Formats: sequence, C-alpha cells, structure tokens
Amino acid sequence: MFQLFQKKSSPFNRGKFSSKNFSFILPFEYKAGLIFIDVEIEDEKYSFLFDTGAFTILPSTLIKKLSLVKMEEDLDTLDAFSEEKKLSLYQLPKLKIGELVFYDFQVASDDFIENFPLSCLAFDGVLGYNFFHELIIGIDYESRTLTVSDNLPSLQGFTKIKLRTNAINTLEFFLQIEKQKIWMGLDTGSNGGLQFQDEKLAQILHKKKYKSQRIIGLFSSSLSGTNQQSFQDVFLLKNFSLAKKLMINSFPIRYEENSPNLAGNGFLKHFFIIIDFKTKKLYLKKREEIIQKVLEKSFGFFTFWSEENGLYISAIMQGTPAYSSKLKIGDRLFSIGTRETLNFTKKDYCNFLFLAQEIDYEKEDSLELIVKRENKLLRILLTH
Repeated sequence: MFQLFQKKSSPFNRGKFSSKNFSFILPFEYKAGLIFIDVEIEDEKYSFLFDTGAFTILPSTLIKKLSLVKMEEDLDTLDAFSEEKKLSLYQLPKLKIGELVFYDFQVASDDFIENFPLSCLAFDGVLGYNFFHELIIGIDYESRTLTVSDNLPSLQGFTKIKLRTNAINTLEFFLQIEKQKIWMGLDTGSNGGLQFQDEKLAQILHKKKYKSQRIIGLFSSSLSGTNQQSFQDVFLLKNFSLAKKLMINSFPIRYEENSPNLAGNGFLKHFFIIIDFKTKKLYLKKREEIIQKVLEKSFGFFTFWSEENGLYISAIMQGTPAYSSKLKIGDRLFSIGTRETLNFTKKDYCNFLFLAQEIDYEKEDSLELIVKRENKLLRILLTH
C-alpha cells in the first residue's frame, strides 16, 4: 500500500557498518499488515516502517530536528501509480538498529503523512533498501522478529530463489502463471498480497475462466497519495509457482493498470523469509504446508476519507450485496451498522481502516448503511 520506488541510479550503495561477522534478532511491531522497527538516532528512539520496496525516507520535521546536511544531488522517484517525484537527499551521520550502527547513509525527505491518513500508525520514517544492500535479513512473521546479519544462517528446509534488481533498484522474483513469467517486487512496505499490471496476463486469466471479482472506484494508496478512480480485477490463481520451485495451491492476485507488480506482506507472511541483498538470493520456507486462499466474502463496498467529503463510498465490487443495492460511489456515509461515521476525522478513519476491528461487520449476514446523496438521506440494507 505504501510504495515509493526509485526511478534512476542513486547513492544507495553508500554508507558503512560498525561491525563484521554479526547476527542479532530484533523484535518488530506488526500492525495494519506492516512491519515497524525501533531505530536510534542521536540517542533518541524512533519507529520506522521496514520497507524493502522504498528508499529510506524521513519527514522534513525530523530532517530539521537532526540538522542534516542537504546533498547536491536529488532522488528521482516513481511511486506506486507511476507518478514521478523529485526528493531532496540528506546525509545521516549515524543510525543504530539493535547492535548495529550505520554510518553516513543517505536519506530522502518526504512528508508522506500529509498524503494519506496514516496518523494513527504513529511512525517516524521509512527504513528502505539502501540500508540493507550489504545485509542478510530474516523475517519471521510468526514470532514478529527480524534477524539482521552479514552471514547466512542454517538453510535447512528453505528453498533458494534467485532475485534480480529491476530498473528502480528493488529486488524481485518471478511467478510462473499459465506459462507466463511475471516478475514481482519484494515489498514489505505493502500490506497487500499479490498484484500485477500485465494486461495480457489479465486477458489470459479471463479467457481461462479463473474465478474473479471486479472492483470499481478508488481502492488503493501509497506514500504519495491515492490512486485515480479506475477498476481492479481480483483473480483466484490455482497451482502456480514461485520461480518454478515452490508450488502454491491457491491465492488471489489483483490486476490494476499503472500499478507495479509486487508481493506484499499479505502474501509474504505465509513464509519464513531470508533475503540476501548482497548476492540477490531469496530463501523461503512455507509456514503452512498448503497455502490455499479463496476470494473473500464481502458486502462489497470500500470507503475513503477526505476533509471535504468526510467518510464516503469510494469503490464497489461487482457481484456483491453493495453492487446489487442502490449504493453509489460518492455516497457520504452517516453510519455503518451501529457505528456513526458522520463526524469522522482523519485519525478516526485511520483507526477504522488500519487498527480497529470494525471490519468484523463483514462476518454478519446483513448490514445497514445510512448515506447522504444530493441532500437526501438513504437507508440501505445489504444482505448476503
């Protein structure tokens, strides 16, 4: 969900570490499907998003607080919706993660919190791939720990997969789907599962009559903002592989124009993961013997929030109760079930979308919505 990709070559190979032959385990917080770790800068602790699909980013307030020196060069970036953006680069003298000290790495400046309602996640920056380029990172979603090392651990039970670096300096592996090879960015900065932008593959999946659902409207976002109103098809893949080595029985994949191919935490969390950034190798071991997902049962509406419109219906999924009802994209939500939403603030929406458990209403057989449309209040009952 929160991707920021580098477009051109950049100083991501710069910087040095304080140690050699090290390995330590670092706990992380897993919230809203994202990984957050504690870092230390100038003897003060901060919470950073751990993002293998982004350059390291600090907001301008923290840049100013730390009195960082601006570099002569800038960073040209390409976000999750193919929007170009130029970011200023700064020299960060020292950052500490657990027992490891990073010296003279560079960071980009961007006030990402302003572009999306992220306030309730309460994190201070993004720790991106330029900090990992000489490291080996193990991710254990089950125990909520990262292993940070410069040596490979025991690989018993793991499958080795070769990675490549794409034009925007993120690592990617390929899926084999219906004889098509599709390269996927390895992105822990996304709380989604699998997504792709190959129209030809989407046509093949439709032609092969894979079970699918279409979502119309505004339904995704990144650090730079939200997507434009469009459509997204969700296909239920069957019997596909990772690099012709690991078979997956069933898993949904999303097709959306102008979005990158990527694998986020919604998919990666089904594995124990070791990423060797230096030699470009990925080691995977399934957490479950069989990974088998189905298309979700849903009332079929998506919400978004803006200062002007409050909470409103932003997208509707075809073939669902919302699609067959009188609900329309743009309807302002006064209430969802027993929860009043008329006076939602940015923080309220962040809690609702990421942290709270209100999505439990999807488990109910029916749901009542009260919406406002053209100065009229409408009561809409959705039933499965």
